[in-house]
Amino acid sequence: MKDKSFININDAKELSVRDAHLAVIDNLPDGFERVDFENPESILYYGHDDKQAISDILVSTAGLSIKQAQYSLSDEKIEKLYSFDDELNESDKKSSKKELAIVARGKELLTRLGVKKFEREKEQNSYGARYEAYCNNIEEVCNYMEEQMQYSLNDINLRQQIAYEMKPYMEHLQMTIQAGEADYYLFLEEIEKLKNAPNAAELADEIKKKEMIANVFNGKLDKLRKVFVSYKQHLLVYAEQQNNEMNIVLEQQSYIEDQQPILRAQGSSMIFNRQQAKRASDLEKLNEATNKAYTANAIAITKNADAVANLMVNGGLSIESVQALQSALEYGIQVFRNAQQEKSARIASDQKVIDEVLATSEEYDRELQSINEVLEGINGTKSHRRGKTYAKRYKS
Repeated sequence: MKDKSFININDAKELSVRDAHLAVIDNLPDGFERVDFENPESILYYGHDDKQAISDILVSTAGLSIKQAQYSLSDEKIEKLYSFDDELNESDKKSSKKELAIVARGKELLTRLGVKKFEREKEQNSYGARYEAYCNNIEEVCNYMEEQMQYSLNDINLRQQIAYEMKPYMEHLQMTIQAGEADYYLFLEEIEKLKNAPNAAELADEIKKKEMIANVFNGKLDKLRKVFVSYKQHLLVYAEQQNNEMNIVLEQQSYIEDQQPILRAQGSSMIFNRQQAKRASDLEKLNEATNKAYTANAIAITKNADAVANLMVNGGLSIESVQALQSALEYGIQVFRNAQQEKSARIASDQKVIDEVLATSEEYDRELQSINEVLEGINGTKSHRRGKTYAKRYKS
């Protein structure tokens, strides 16, 4: 159903088709340019002015929207909004990193001499500096959001202005189409009268020409209807874009007014959580150290109590040690007695052997003496003889 302020033939249900078309024509404003079926240019350019005006509006405004679509928010800035916890991890990592003693002393000496580099590095690595950078990033995002909000509002106003400027031309184009449809209906009616005329045969060429003109104009009306629908659809697209853009503006406003304060507070909460965790960890370590000290002291006290109790029970000479010493003494005495007996028996045995040896030796000495006496007798005789022999040799 076509939305028109004048009489629409589709809305005139109580009228006949012919009366409805006549009513459309009767309600056309003064000076409205109707189609002239005898003028080919009138048919060719029918509805042209309205289409041209609408086209000029669309072409002149299309570039404005493109120029406004400038986006500069980087993924890095977005990532920093949810990676603040990683930033704090990096801060903890650098703070807990141990340096060689010589390096630490060197930095301390240079700092005393006026070198500020290491102090700046330490400050940049602190929670405070990290939080400040985090908030600065949020501020940059908010500035971007405000800029984009203005772009969005400009786009909304631009599309609204386009629709406002197109509206009179759209209404006039729709009126032109319906007026053309009414004239086309009456033109076909005129052709039909010629066909039914008594001299229709004589009018055959004129009828054929008019039918050709009617077909051409009907094609023109068809194109006008299609382009009118496309313009209407384009306005609906603009309306949908305006609606979507307005929702985006609302979300951008919500981010600036609602979410960014929460993000700032969230960053502060993250730092507080770490500080709280550090304090809890320190207390846990202190409790553990205290418990270890208590446990070590209890173990020492237990050992001392066991040692004292052992001294009380087993202190001094024990009966076992006395018995062991007594057994050792008895064993020593017995060994001594056994050795003494064995020694006496051996001495007696050795003496017997010695006596036997001595007896044998004396007997051997007597026999040797007897042998020596015999030998001396024999040797005396030989010596005498040998002496005489030597005397004779000497004398010679």
